[in-house]
Amino acid sequence: GAGGAGSPVAYTVPPGGGQVAVPLASGDMVGFNFPASAAGLDIILTPTTAQSIGWDNRFDDVIRMEPDGTTFADPIVITPSNKNVMVFDFPSSTGKSGAEGLALASNGQGLLLNHFSTLVVVPPGVSCDSTSGWNAQPNAAACAGSGSDSTLITFACKAYAYCLFVDAQCCAPPGSTACELGMSNLTLTYTPNNGNGMYPYCAPGGGAGGQGGGAGVGGGGGAGGTAQGGAAGTGGTAGTTQGGGAGVSQGGASATGGTSQGGTSQGGAGQGGTGQGGASATGGAAGLAGTSGASGTGGSSGGAGGASGTAGTGGVADLTCGQRTNEVTPSGNGQCSTPFLINLSAGGAGQLVTHYASTGGNDWNALGSSSTCVTTPTRTDVYRITPFANWTKLEVTTSSTTSGEDTKISVLDADLCSGAESVCENAGAADACELVTVLPSDVSNKKIVTVVVSSNSASSTVQTTFLLE
Repeated sequence: GAGGAGSPVAYTVPPGGGQVAVPLASGDMVGFNFPASAAGLDIILTPTTAQSIGWDNRFDDVIRMEPDGTTFADPIVITPSNKNVMVFDFPSSTGKSGAEGLALASNGQGLLLNHFSTLVVVPPGVSCDSTSGWNAQPNAAACAGSGSDSTLITFACKAYAYCLFVDAQCCAPPGSTACELGMSNLTLTYTPNNGNGMYPYCAPGGGAGGQGGGAGVGGGGGAGGTAQGGAAGTGGTAGTTQGGGAGVSQGGASATGGTSQGGTSQGGAGQGGTGQGGASATGGAAGLAGTSGASGTGGSSGGAGGASGTAGTGGVADLTCGQRTNEVTPSGNGQCSTPFLINLSAGGAGQLVTHYASTGGNDWNALGSSSTCVTTPTRTDVYRITPFANWTKLEVTTSSTTSGEDTKISVLDADLCSGAESVCENAGAADACELVTVLPSDVSNKKIVTVVVSSNSASSTVQTTFLLE
């Protein structure tokens, strides 16, 4: 979506707390219910764009909240009119950064905000990076006690672009495709994630930096002759993307500028020198990243701040459910003795292949108690993947064209079927896609990865896609 900036809403919280709603260009509204402990606070809520926080046109409903950084002893309750349950608080900076997920209120009707920055209501369609992470299971036994809310909806996503693990589920009316505020048995929790190395801004200290403080002004110079000028002011504290300006010293002639100090990845704050009778002197030029700037000489203007740092770029985009490309027809028949052979050793990172299997075996000998999520499948398709040297991860998705099919993915810690199961993925219900990430540490033999796709139909077409990085 494109979103759009709108008119600011100015509000003073009355005694006892109060409520205010912010209308948005999308036609939605977001309600803010302030606690009594916020009484007297003057706030400004301004509709803005996803681009303003580095997320291009990803979101429609975005609100900058000021005074930025204000914290609340008691949380504000947020109520989007569209009832979307995923609402994030992003830093108010122009660089892309990770999100803080708002916790669910105890009554399940709203979300809890603890500090001001930039609020984003996340549409279901981009809840898992650029796709939906919601999966619906009609007539689920888990929802038997929820009356007409018979559809179990769960959240599963292996794309961590928002730097969060999300655990959510609810019982919803038939036909629902995502959880909403007020639905039965709604649960929602977030755990911070470092992006699994794919999103540099998720790493500690990887977010966008703040803005540097203003420069200080030097003290007044002495009166004529040999009188000594006042002490120079000190520049403001620099942020992590933009340095503060150099200080200016007012004083006599022959005054020298102060030294500008560079910080790591940031411009330093300039400091004016001590003036003796004559014209004013300026602070030194701002230091480059990691070095000290040269001493300033007499002049007319302050030194410029250091250049803003640029965000790092990610690697290959994560695999998403339903992604199909580069169909292959590997040798083998999917049984333990003759697995489907997929050789990815000759290429580099980013190799993406898809295989459609309609027949397999059922001779995997590590079933039952040694598997964490597979019990008695009708069919098991065994794949033997040969990766290139020094690979970093293998992503696998699988789904079936047959209604009611419940596929599962197992990764074995050895080549062929003799190895114990090291990873098993069964997050999605029937008719849902499964996605798993395999790391070199999951397998003893880094030169071979054995993947078993289990299903409950002997002849359905099962699509399995592999992305090697």
